[in-house]
Amino acid sequence: MSEIFFWKGWNFRERVILFGCFSGLLCLIMAVFVVDFNQVSWLYDWNVTAFLNKIPEEVYSKHSNLIESSVNTDVLVLLQKVHGTFSSLSSIYTVVWSLAVYFLLAVCVSVFTFLNRFWFIVCAGLLILLVTFSGVGNVALFGLSSQVIISSISIILISLAYYCHEVRSTVSFYRRLLLFCAVFFLIGTVIHVFSIHESALLEVAYQSYWLGIILSAVFSLYVGHEIVYAILVVSTGTASEGVSKGNGLHFIVFSLLYLLNVALVFMRNSNYIDWDIYYFNPYLLLGLSSVLGVWGLRDREGLYHRVMPFRPLALVVYLSMAVVTFGTILYLMIQSNDPALEAIEDAIVFGHIGMGGLFFIYILINFITLLLKGLPIYRVAFKEDNFPYATSKLAGVIVVAAFFFASNYAPFNQAVSGYFNTVADFNLTQGDRDAAKEYYRRGAIYGNILAQSNTNHRSNYMYAQLLEKDEQKMVWMESATKKNPTEQSYASLGVLYEQSSLFFDAVFTYQAGLEQFPDSWALNNNLGLLYERIQLSDSADYYLNQNTNAVFWQKDVLSANKLAFWALSPDRKSQGMLQKSGRLDHQANWMANQVGRDSVDASMGLIEEMSLQLNLFSYAYLKNLGLVCAKNRATDFLSVIDPFLEYSGNDAFRNELSVTKAMNLYATGDVSNAFVLMNDTFEKSSQALPDVKMLLGKWSMELNAPKLAARYFESAREYAYPLATADLAQAYAMIGQRSVAQYLVGKELNELDSSKTSLRSQLEVLVESLDKEPIVWNHNTEVFEQGEDLLKHAAEAQNKGLVEDARILYGRLGVNNPFFEKGVLQAAKFFNQKGNDKDRAYEILRQSIGVNEYSPELIMAYIDQCLSMGLISYAEGTVIRLIDVLDAEAYQRYELDFEARKSQVESELNSWD
Repeated sequence: MSEIFFWKGWNFRERVILFGCFSGLLCLIMAVFVVDFNQVSWLYDWNVTAFLNKIPEEVYSKHSNLIESSVNTDVLVLLQKVHGTFSSLSSIYTVVWSLAVYFLLAVCVSVFTFLNRFWFIVCAGLLILLVTFSGVGNVALFGLSSQVIISSISIILISLAYYCHEVRSTVSFYRRLLLFCAVFFLIGTVIHVFSIHESALLEVAYQSYWLGIILSAVFSLYVGHEIVYAILVVSTGTASEGVSKGNGLHFIVFSLLYLLNVALVFMRNSNYIDWDIYYFNPYLLLGLSSVLGVWGLRDREGLYHRVMPFRPLALVVYLSMAVVTFGTILYLMIQSNDPALEAIEDAIVFGHIGMGGLFFIYILINFITLLLKGLPIYRVAFKEDNFPYATSKLAGVIVVAAFFFASNYAPFNQAVSGYFNTVADFNLTQGDRDAAKEYYRRGAIYGNILAQSNTNHRSNYMYAQLLEKDEQKMVWMESATKKNPTEQSYASLGVLYEQSSLFFDAVFTYQAGLEQFPDSWALNNNLGLLYERIQLSDSADYYLNQNTNAVFWQKDVLSANKLAFWALSPDRKSQGMLQKSGRLDHQANWMANQVGRDSVDASMGLIEEMSLQLNLFSYAYLKNLGLVCAKNRATDFLSVIDPFLEYSGNDAFRNELSVTKAMNLYATGDVSNAFVLMNDTFEKSSQALPDVKMLLGKWSMELNAPKLAARYFESAREYAYPLATADLAQAYAMIGQRSVAQYLVGKELNELDSSKTSLRSQLEVLVESLDKEPIVWNHNTEVFEQGEDLLKHAAEAQNKGLVEDARILYGRLGVNNPFFEKGVLQAAKFFNQKGNDKDRAYEILRQSIGVNEYSPELIMAYIDQCLSMGLISYAEGTVIRLIDVLDAEAYQRYELDFEARKSQVESELNSWD
């Protein structure tokens, strides 16, 4: 480092190459620090699983002051659990990285063609070794064996290198580099065209793993002493004899502190200690050593100048090695290949302990006297005396080997596990999940003689993700949390425990994860929802409201779950202002809160361009929208629901949404279509829907049609609907069949469990009321008031001569509410007389008796309409229905009158003939 700006005398091309390579190296070092510090991952991803919680909400009850069944509907609350998954990495990362590795190989081959014969032969042997590890032997080129392919490529490269070394020795370095790059390109082209493998070049790119690992490990060992040398330069750089004798002591102290911390890093990585102190980051050590090594290489030129000059050959090889090393580290980080990264970290730590420690000893043995005198010995540091520098490097290699063997070959095992991860990734890119699963399994167990997990994260996590059975997934995912865990591994393991109803294990897993990742949005979210599930609302509220590292959509998921938590809380009706957004989950959960509140916000904020194919999100949104609209009598739901009900792929959701639509029709006054839709839903459903019959019965009671209500209640009672007997008894009492009502309630009391004392008391009060008091049931007066108002407007339009307006109003009056009999009859009368549209009148009456089946007025009007239109058979078939609605005497009188009118109509029809 005696010359900081050693490039001053270089030409322009050399400076461009130097600063270009050096800038690239600095950028890579910074990228590695950023990715490592922020724990950025391109592989691990989040997947959200939604599920529904149902809050029973009572509808259409509180009509009787005695006892009454309740009809409930489900308010849907969307809850979203988060678990880890993975993203298939784009092969472009591997391709770019492999190109960099092979470019370095071309640089190295170009450089060793300048060396003397001895070093040329040594490098040629190393080249054969690298070609063997490159994976080109696996491409099945021309159907040849791997040995033949490796031998052929090695012969081609060594022959060209020999040609440049012996025959055309005057060719410049840049032309040699271009030549070998072209040769690599041609070899790649031949592999692509003639290999029997479909993705041969991509396979070679993934197989470059070993080249990157070997070159990175060699470079990490090579620069292991640079920091100790830098301490020497800094501490003795301004020293002169007799001026600052303490500088030598500073070198010793600072070097020992540095080496001690590196040793502690090794002990922590080997699980010997777990102290809460500052440890050097291995990538920081390597980055600092790589930068300092540029000047260290310059200062050591006297040791190797006979082999190759520093300018530019040695520096080009050094910077290329540095760039590839950090490129490999960055690639492995992108790949999240933690066992491979650990192997490189071990090489860094071993190198800095072994090479750095032996260099420290080398300085002390050779220069201790000059060092204690305070002389600037960095100037002569590589002019060894007693202990040769090459010997110190050899001793450093021995120390590194000792660490390697002492660790039970852990770095090698980790490197092999990382290789299996890379091969598995390649198989995933080819769509072969079975092969990928097998290689991840090998990566997970490599180095364990019992074929159990070696607890490296990537292999265990990916293997667990590709397994099918939850009990197997749990075993391997638990191993993934042992070493280098991620938030995704803890979240996935917790969800697996929940799915197996191991709730306490899930709680402990989430809590263990939060100890490692206290700001994890996913773990806080899952733990909060789990506490809500096991009814620990205070804990759920605590974790759902933690400040987390959530970003963008993750914050939206948390917000939606908070809305869900408020809806599920017992005191949700006292919640303050609830915020909405345009997301379906937000809207669904916001409206779930609205249904449970005393006052309902009518501004729903409809979602536009929603897919007709429903999922849990859109289903919950539509269902809750329907409940809110029914509560405030809005028409928003009715305006959007029909396309979803008609879509063939929504069978799983059709019943619930149809009932909700019927409730909205009824709430907005379209009683006829509400009844038709409910009956149609019941008939078409493949499952029993007694609540539909109960709802129809309660509507009928509200509309003062107890005989019709009794029929619906009887149907529900057959399905053992709770308290259907109480409603049925009151319906019978209202139509004058008190004895039947008393019998039914008495039978219910006899069969009632003796422990249900409160219910028994209520039923006994009902029995007494049936015997003494008239039954009072609250009616839906609003729908009749709407009918009266509509009739008034229709009559006014008719009186003013506004025929078209009158037709529209009477048309609505005739079909909206068949229980408003006066309106239906007036509508039929209008179309028979003023409108001269007997078909329309007929259709109105036909539809009305189809809903209000026990109305004598409507049935008689329909019979009269049939007679007036000559539909005698229809009239005869309808008369029999009066048996159920008229007493015997009244029916006999009507039957005599009907026969007389029928004869008259038949006579008139015969006279036309």
